[in-house]
Amino acid sequence: MFGAAARFVECEALIQKSKSNRPPDVVWDVPLGWSDQFFDQAQTIITTSAATPTISKVQAIILIHNHSGNLDSKSSACWLLGGLAIRLAQGLGLNRDCEEWDIPESEKQTRKRIWWSLYVADRFHSASLGRPISIRDEDNDVGYPDAVATWKEVLDEPDDNQATLDPSTEARFPSAMCRPKQQQSNAKVGIYQLFIELIKLSEILGRILQGLYTPKAKKVGLEQGSDAIVTQLDHQLTEWRFGFPEALQKADFEDF
Repeated sequence: MFGAAARFVECEALIQKSKSNRPPDVVWDVPLGWSDQFFDQAQTIITTSAATPTISKVQAIILIHNHSGNLDSKSSACWLLGGLAIRLAQGLGLNRDCEEWDIPESEKQTRKRIWWSLYVADRFHSASLGRPISIRDEDNDVGYPDAVATWKEVLDEPDDNQATLDPSTEARFPSAMCRPKQQQSNAKVGIYQLFIELIKLSEILGRILQGLYTPKAKKVGLEQGSDAIVTQLDHQLTEWRFGFPEALQKADFEDF
């Protein structure tokens, strides 16, 4: 709860343009910096119970890892928490292939999404701070999560068995604007396609950091040159950019 609050409580204040198009009664005017208290509480709870790894702790760290309030003062704390999250996740086996494990498919997908969220955060946070990456590709054999999900999952609706046992159970987001027709609730939607492409980009970013910016790579580059690896990485980036699924190729993204 504190992790989610730290991550999202200031979104309204940061996106000032959204206020002009919304009724005054739905605008929550939150002062900048207010999320710090939630960040600090989440950090305290996580670090004081770090000896016991849980999925929820890893999820909370992922949320506060992208803390938007007072970034300069929190960057070192986020860096340390990110390392803790990776150790917790590895302790839970999130970095290992779980396809053959005797667990529900939904749990497999959750594990994959959490691990790859950590992976993306590790790569981009390392690049932004100029610090070493914490996840080695050699220690990771988990596959990508599925690119699609059912509308029931997207809207967090109860499954049929739960709805039968408790008829009063309702969807968590009954006011969703894009809510599909009832007969289409089991249809698949490619909600994670962009996430998977971000994972692939993060893998390339890791190779860039390892191949060009580590102390050893810089030394080798000075002695032997780096044209070959730069050419290889440029080719990988080009393949990534033009290998988008059709739905993403047709999407109107800025800077693409």
